[in-house]
Amino acid sequence: MMQVGVGLRSKHYEAALQSASVDFVEVHTENFFADGGVSHVILEMIAENYKLSFHGTSLGLGSLTPPPLAHIQKMRRLIERYSPFLVSDHACFSWSNEAGHTVHAGDLLPIRFDKETLNVMCRNIRRVQDIFGQQLLIENISSYLPISGSVIPETEFFNLLCQS
Repeated sequence: MMQVGVGLRSKHYEAALQSASVDFVEVHTENFFADGGVSHVILEMIAENYKLSFHGTSLGLGSLTPPPLAHIQKMRRLIERYSPFLVSDHACFSWSNEAGHTVHAGDLLPIRFDKETLNVMCRNIRRVQDIFGQQLLIENISSYLPISGSVIPETEFFNLLCQS
């Protein structure tokens, strides 16, 4: 059965509360990391009318520096609170270590399609799924130039990722 969803943005709150004709709404998890506030009141009201799909934009699953546990736990608390039917994030790198501090790039940076990145992504995905207690869907990102060092075609890379 095909379902139709829409990305929930603040400008859509009113329409979502008035029951737009979609099956689910996709929520960017980072917009709801705060523990309280009006955004959670609105999300609870929206969750009464729609199934929720959570989409992260900052796990950076292709990062050699794994996503910090505190970041993963914020997403897990949202998952536990709202029980989304899908949880996803991007195949990108975002995290690195600078002078002993874990830092986020603030963007979805493209990954190299090679064995090292495949192993890193498998490790990071397993860790996140273990903490979430559910499967994580992975979305590729657009890349307009080939990444130096990529030796595995993108489709084969994602097929290998699914098999691992």
